[in-house]
Amino acid sequence: MRADRRRNVLAAARILGWTASGVTTRPTRAKSAARMGVTERTVSKCWRALEELGWIACAEVGTTAQYRPSWHRADGNLARTWVLTLPDKNGPRSGDQGRKVPHRIIGPGPALASHRTPESSPRPGSLVEVRSTPRSGFPQPKKLTDEGGRRESAWFLRAGWLLRDVSYAAEHTPDGIPWAMDDPVRHPRAHLRWRLSRWLGTDGVPLPSRSQRQAAARVVVLAEVERRRAERNPGTAPPAVWREAREALRVRRCQPA
Repeated sequence: MRADRRRNVLAAARILGWTASGVTTRPTRAKSAARMGVTERTVSKCWRALEELGWIACAEVGTTAQYRPSWHRADGNLARTWVLTLPDKNGPRSGDQGRKVPHRIIGPGPALASHRTPESSPRPGSLVEVRSTPRSGFPQPKKLTDEGGRRESAWFLRAGWLLRDVSYAAEHTPDGIPWAMDDPVRHPRAHLRWRLSRWLGTDGVPLPSRSQRQAAARVVVLAEVERRRAERNPGTAPPAVWREAREALRVRRCQPA
């Protein structure tokens, strides 16, 4: 390890220890970078190095205020929570390939995905295996894949819907009222499935889409036009008022300007 990298890692470790409350610590990247005199990216690299060495374990991933519940958004960002640990000096056992090295919690720590060695093990003690994915109370939003969108809309497309009908149904209720929601969607596929379910009838069959409703309304209008046209008598002479208006218009055009 280079001298400057070692210096930054030790400085980040000291800040983690200073800000610790029991065995947990939650320093922010901005404050750590200001104290160390480096960038926030360097702080993240130092934390990653300490985590790989086994001195800290991530117990709660942080999130920004945008993805926190509405009653916590005024509190700002949520910093990442670390647990102070001691690396296992013996290293991973034969069955630990592909998994992180077990850590020993310094004192009573939070309930992580723990692994306690049996009493008959030659390495007794309370070892905590850090989970591959830290717990997150505020997961970051996912993206709707093309495959997920096709699977959720397949039942409606087989019923004669168009792609624009699916997009309209995802943003409006069957009554034509737009959905009022400005929060980011964390699970877009489940969110799309829930909104499209409003367009299903009691028997589970999709309701007529917007384009189908418009086509049906147009058929009714054209039928009414044809009915009125059929009721009209083509041999009926125009009324006298029409002739008087025509004559008045002709006289007016003949008058000099």
